[in-house]
Amino acid sequence: TRALLSMRRPLQGLVVAGRDRPLHATLARLTDGSPIRALGYVDDVRRLMAAADLLVTKAGGMTLAEAMASETPLLLYGSLPGQERRNERFAARAGIALAARSRSELTALLEHALAEPELLEHLRGRMRRLRRPDATEHIVAAVLERGVRAP
Repeated sequence: TRALLSMRRPLQGLVVAGRDRPLHATLARLTDGSPIRALGYVDDVRRLMAAADLLVTKAGGMTLAEAMASETPLLLYGSLPGQERRNERFAARAGIALAARSRSELTALLEHALAEPELLEHLRGRMRRLRRPDATEHIVAAVLERGVRAP
């Protein structure tokens, strides 16, 4: 949120706090009077992602999957050690995300990404090439083909 507030270019932003009411209250105070709006729990994250030019998030598996499904470019920051860091490395190496390790790097990458529409389109293009919207059907077909039965 502080990185968004420090941006020199005009922008609008949404910060989603989920069910964390104290965090939502803090974010609402911090963003009051700015073009950044703090939200609590949101039922339709897909709609927000579809409207976004860029999603700044940590690298949770479901978030990455939803971003790929909606072709929302990613800037990853604050990923936790373990699975999220591995997801972050994978996404950055696959070219579907930018990754920042510090607040200053986050601000610099945010400025760069929003100033370069070609970069955002490149990230979307990589997502289009790598995503598998029909993965469930392929898995079910493979299981049925092999005649796998429950124990």
